[in-house]
Amino acid sequence: MNTNGLVLQLARAACRRDPWGTTNAVRALVEHEEKKKSGGIAEQLRALLPHPGKDPQNQMTALKHLDEVTPQVKLDDLQLHDEVRETVAELIIEQHRAAVLAEAGLRPRNRILLTGPPGNGKTSVAEGIASALGRRFYVVSYDTLIGSHLGETGSRLRQVADYIGSHECVALFDEFEAVGKERDDGDEIGEMKRVVASLLVHLERMPASTVVVAATNHPGMLDRATWRRFQIRLELEAPNKGNLVAYLSRNRNSPHLWRNSPTIAEVLSGASYAETAEFCNDIQRRLVLYPEQDPTEVVKQALDRWTTGRTTRKAVVPITVA
Repeated sequence: MNTNGLVLQLARAACRRDPWGTTNAVRALVEHEEKKKSGGIAEQLRALLPHPGKDPQNQMTALKHLDEVTPQVKLDDLQLHDEVRETVAELIIEQHRAAVLAEAGLRPRNRILLTGPPGNGKTSVAEGIASALGRRFYVVSYDTLIGSHLGETGSRLRQVADYIGSHECVALFDEFEAVGKERDDGDEIGEMKRVVASLLVHLERMPASTVVVAATNHPGMLDRATWRRFQIRLELEAPNKGNLVAYLSRNRNSPHLWRNSPTIAEVLSGASYAETAEFCNDIQRRLVLYPEQDPTEVVKQALDRWTTGRTTRKAVVPITVA
């Protein structure tokens, strides 16, 4: 983009009162002028840019409330509904092509809210997004974030927001209802209501290169204004029998699982993906530790333990290993 186009982009963002758009336009102008080796104006423009989270003391404090996790999960390895997979893929494409969108005065979406019962992939989706983007993955730690003294939580939240906002990363706010709770809740004191209001402002002002993923098992507890701050809202539902069959069938290296996936899925009806994964891992561990055991008997024992733990009666399930 030439200088005229960049100036137009800057003016458009300023007239729209878009602080992040204005900042990004100034950054683009800095890069443009630096390529032209116009050192003087480039340095003057750079001096105007905000530098959130750059103070070393603030960075160290913010990191006390963030757990950095090396992304291991790949989105292709997750069993997701088509709508969820397609929407997440769109977000990743937008992030990868942010420069193309910027030329048209647009920003990629970067705020996503995941809801649904526990154990069905919300954390894994966030980690998968970080993997796909090749960015650092941070998980907000509420143990240290939420303080007991007046003003502590708000101050710490601001430090965390400044830190992640100054890095290209993916940040997960798991159990988001802890800080995004409905402000009309009669049990909440004024301090937490101010924290929610501050949080919503931080979310809207987050730069496009910082992807914020909020996850909750209790969407009804969230403040109504919180929902509007997220451009993407997805529900990760508990798996039905067909989903479980598809999940088990992905274990192509474990024939005792995928060949009996319909039967196993029937017994595990109502289980989450996390519970199903642990069921499969339990079988795999036993086969590794006791290789002399018949896989048919190992699967039968695992199903017996499952049904005994989930019901008061003992289920007898026919198993056929091909």
